[in-house]
Amino acid sequence: MRKFNEGESVRVFLNALHSKSGGGVTYLSNILPQLAKDNNLKIHVCINQSQIPLFPGLFKYSKKTHLFECLLPNIKTHVVSFQNSFWKTIAYEQFKMPFLIRNVNADVTFSPANYGPLFAPHPILLLRNALSVAFVERRFKKLLYWGFLYIGTVLSVFSATKVIVVSNFAKKASIGKLAKITPGKFYKIGHGVSTRFQPLSFDLRSQTQLLTVSDLYIQKNLHTLLKAVSLVIKKNPLIKLTIVGDPIDDDYSQYLISLVAKLNIEEVVTFAGRMGPDQLCDLYQQCAVFVFPSTVETFGNPLLEALASGAPVACSSAPAMIEVAHDAAIYFDPLNDEEIATVLIKLLSSPDKRKILSDMGVDRAKLFSWRQTAESTAAVFKAAARSK
Repeated sequence: MRKFNEGESVRVFLNALHSKSGGGVTYLSNILPQLAKDNNLKIHVCINQSQIPLFPGLFKYSKKTHLFECLLPNIKTHVVSFQNSFWKTIAYEQFKMPFLIRNVNADVTFSPANYGPLFAPHPILLLRNALSVAFVERRFKKLLYWGFLYIGTVLSVFSATKVIVVSNFAKKASIGKLAKITPGKFYKIGHGVSTRFQPLSFDLRSQTQLLTVSDLYIQKNLHTLLKAVSLVIKKNPLIKLTIVGDPIDDDYSQYLISLVAKLNIEEVVTFAGRMGPDQLCDLYQQCAVFVFPSTVETFGNPLLEALASGAPVACSSAPAMIEVAHDAAIYFDPLNDEEIATVLIKLLSSPDKRKILSDMGVDRAKLFSWRQTAESTAAVFKAAARSK
């Protein structure tokens, strides 16, 4: 272990190979600029070349060096190039990455994922995948994936020096009672929200536009929302639903498209795909109600972004969402399409209630910031580097 002098920088190796969609991209996009401000950190980011387009404004190709470089201070980029599949990423992470980590003489290794390289100096994890997704999955191939993820998570947690969880539910949903074996290594550090997400005048909001933001996975429970929408239009035929998110799970995405046709709501539902933060901000600011029907989340970045933007929120009663939104949302049983429909009908018919929720959401979101997230995370880096 390296001995640190007062004020000496901590060298952090950040394994970004798992930041490929959704919350992983949001996290890295927002925390890197904040960590770069800490002159006591020297950060080495390892990222696959195929991920570079996901982070506009953070990395660029240098014609001078013929390499991709990070545009932030105190950060050096290590770009690798291989097929970014699940198994090849695991193989690189476990068998090649440790040599790169030692070459840069890193003090700590941070993997913002449930697992990371087992043979690395002072590994730190960020538990952000809820393994309880396996309980809502029925496809054999997907169950194998979640089973392997569970094993990888358990092994990584036991080998880790420190473990960051984004919510109390994240720890419970990732490793459950196993966390009690080594309680001292866990730190709860929630995500922040970008300051670009701000409210506009409530009077400018649509009266009929519903919005949901999530990549298309089975645990996001969009099929139940679609069934609920088919009930809502019987009371409010003018409503529209926009679904923003990547069709990550092809089979599930196709099922949603077929369900829309079966329910005869093609004119009501729009699958908008992936959108940038500025486009998202406009949608959050304009919607009548933001709906978040997910059955399993460890935090829920879109939920917090919607609150910060003043969107009235109707939300699943899953534990992590209650941790984030507290009393600034109306909750429903995510598995009950009739209950979801009832909540939406009541909210759409009550501008006063929506205005109250809008104001409460903005106040709630003020408790979260990426600056505080980064400062708390940096403190964990420094504690891990100095531990035995």
